[in-house]
Amino acid sequence: MCWISWGKLTKSKAKGGLGFRDLQSFNDALLAKDRGKIQNLLPEYEKEILEIRVSKLGASDSYAWLPSKTGVYSAKSGYYESIKEEPEPSQQQPIQEDFNWSADIWKLKTSLKTKYFLWKTMRGALPVGENLRTRQINTEAKCPFCGAEETTHHLFLTCTFATEVWDAAPVKTLFNRTRISSFRELIEKAKLLQSLPPCGIGDGPIHPWIIWSIWLSRNKKIFNDRIISPRETITQAVSLAREWLNAQLSAPPAPIQIGPPLVIADPSTISCHTDAAWSEELKAAGYGWIFSNRRDGLHRAGTDRSSHIRSPLLAEAIAVHHALINASDLGFSNLSIASDSKQLIEAINSETPTKELHGILHDILKISTTFRKISFHFTPRENNRVADSLAKNSLKSFVPDPV
Repeated sequence: MCWISWGKLTKSKAKGGLGFRDLQSFNDALLAKDRGKIQNLLPEYEKEILEIRVSKLGASDSYAWLPSKTGVYSAKSGYYESIKEEPEPSQQQPIQEDFNWSADIWKLKTSLKTKYFLWKTMRGALPVGENLRTRQINTEAKCPFCGAEETTHHLFLTCTFATEVWDAAPVKTLFNRTRISSFRELIEKAKLLQSLPPCGIGDGPIHPWIIWSIWLSRNKKIFNDRIISPRETITQAVSLAREWLNAQLSAPPAPIQIGPPLVIADPSTISCHTDAAWSEELKAAGYGWIFSNRRDGLHRAGTDRSSHIRSPLLAEAIAVHHALINASDLGFSNLSIASDSKQLIEAINSETPTKELHGILHDILKISTTFRKISFHFTPRENNRVADSLAKNSLKSFVPDPV
């Protein structure tokens, strides 16, 4: 048990303390003293040096793998790092870098099969006549519907068969086909189509299903010698779209997990809510925490602020650290900490190593062992408004270091 707070021990002997150095204040003083040396010798690293948050309780130095959040190397992170700088091999159909793969394909409200089909087509990997001939596969490369050269642009837009399919599409206003010169432009224009209400597919996109159904009709013509009319093709597209959307509506929604509720069973347990407010421009943070106890209605609060804070996650961790020190100084033995940073709470509870929180996380866990009972919980932001207000007010009073 700590009988005298660390804050009192760091006071000079003349003021009733023992003259112990407060490591953070001492570190700041040394940095201020040596700032001129840093600017002269390592000016390009001044910002990084000032943002170093060393452990106050002896966390060992260690190497960190920067591409990984945890700082620990994994084959997966190594693989993605190795391919990051590799130039993409040339494509048969060049794809401009500004194409929005996420919005125009992967986030479409359609089946994974059709998303993959669109992606494959965009990448020039669909086995149409032109692509087969490019790969030196013996084929006439002719469209099965009209006999013209089969390209993706022709098959899905300019062929008379495709033209009749699009003309029959149940949409409010169809795009101008004469102004579309590539499959990419078709994707970008077709996503703006609005289906008519009788379709029964709501705001779901119709164009992926139309393109997919044209492909199905093409394959049936080639491999089964079956002729599917444009009207049957568009009917199939609407039917497939409706069937898939109805299946999504009937699926039970996945439960939303926001973490265990903050339940204080022991009346003697002190509840502590913490929060941090971080300024990216100033690289500074304000911290706020409030203690409460339902048994005797205890309410105490604390605030602090500091500079050279590199991220909001680090700021949240420092807020918890300050609250723990304050709780120890006040003599609390049973404590329940709540923070609205889910990432921080998960790191504390799992004791997961992380390069960003290496020193501060070690100190939080070390201080936690001095309490008889302690727990850490995630709380939604709306339940953390008092601590949030304290942190923001503390940040407002921050005065930047003179340069």
